[in-house]
Amino acid sequence: MVHGPVSSLYGPNAVSGVINIITKESGEDTYGSGTAVFGPDTRMISARGGIELNEKLAIEITGSLEHRKKFEETYYDPTRGDYLPFDSVNFSTGNSTDRFPSPDESLDKQTANLNVYYQNRSVDLTFSGGFNSNHAIYPLDAGLSVTDYSNESFNVGLGGKVGDFSIEASYLRGVQGLTGDVEERFYNYENTNLYVDYNWQLSEKVSLRPALSYQSVFADDEEYTIEQGLSGTFNGKGRIDNFAPSLKVDYKPTENLRIILGGRSEFYNYPEDPVFSYQGIVNYSLNEDNILRFVTGKSFSGSFLSNTLLNNVNQLSAANGAVNVELTLNGNRNLDLLNKTLYEIGYRGRFANSNVVLDVALFTQHFQDFNTNVIKTPSSFTFTPPFSLDIAQEIRFENLPLSVRQHGVTLALQANVLD
Repeated sequence: MVHGPVSSLYGPNAVSGVINIITKESGEDTYGSGTAVFGPDTRMISARGGIELNEKLAIEITGSLEHRKKFEETYYDPTRGDYLPFDSVNFSTGNSTDRFPSPDESLDKQTANLNVYYQNRSVDLTFSGGFNSNHAIYPLDAGLSVTDYSNESFNVGLGGKVGDFSIEASYLRGVQGLTGDVEERFYNYENTNLYVDYNWQLSEKVSLRPALSYQSVFADDEEYTIEQGLSGTFNGKGRIDNFAPSLKVDYKPTENLRIILGGRSEFYNYPEDPVFSYQGIVNYSLNEDNILRFVTGKSFSGSFLSNTLLNNVNQLSAANGAVNVELTLNGNRNLDLLNKTLYEIGYRGRFANSNVVLDVALFTQHFQDFNTNVIKTPSSFTFTPPFSLDIAQEIRFENLPLSVRQHGVTLALQANVLD
């Protein structure tokens, strides 16, 4: 269990906590496994195989296919407030075939991955590569209850340890479709991540872990919008970069006391002002079965493409062109990032000579700098005789004058009844 805001230790968007997944490697030189599930509306097939070439080198390949049909045949029509057969739904823009090219399917997904493991006394590295393709019914598009969402991507990565250095590097590139086959709702994207840290053991009591991180996300829909004379999601190219140095200090002055301090400065191109997240943890062992802890920290969410770079113009017409509506949806490159500050006092104890563990925590936390899309300009009306009405309005992401405070107590009781 990880307590408190931890982006100072684990990067942006680890606002409330992180999940640590530990996998177990096969002990065989050559191995393979597969799973197949078939039902009236579902088909799932997955396979995994690997081979250990020698003491230092191993290869693993995985793949999966998944197909699910919709359990509900009707679609919700927001203009009528009812569920209707697909051919009867009123779509505000585009046509039903473009928006939902496979209206009876809820998911169609294929994946393939390759992992190469290399290990010797001082080096433990994993090279990975993969491909992903999926189409899914997804609650995403404004003005619709659901949309047909698609993504095709490939990725490569390198991670592991070289001596006392830990490194992570990855590159992801793909094409994303937000609304079926509607061309102007596609965009190309790239994600780049680089991370390196050094475990510096100063003494038996003190260790330092300085780290550097670089993250970049890029989106480009020009070939689907500007070059086609259409208006889409971004209508151009945009990039969000994040550079972040950080430092973690682990200090154990006595056998019973441990202090962990972490700090991370983050520099974005949008927004321009840097932010600083931190976390402090103090653990004190009263004895082998009873531990007290104090946690405090502040963390920030990341900067997101849609909130920052959205540049979408929707033009709607009604009554044979007599009424024209232009609705502009814009991101905001100067948004303050959502952040959370936490204070917590906790106790964990094991009842004497038993397998029952009690965990109690008293906490208070404060959230601020929420953001949402806000109407920036009143609707403007232009009337042209004999009868032509033009309506224009801008909606933009803005921070809200809103903060949320939460005070609470958590109580967890764990018991292992098998031992």
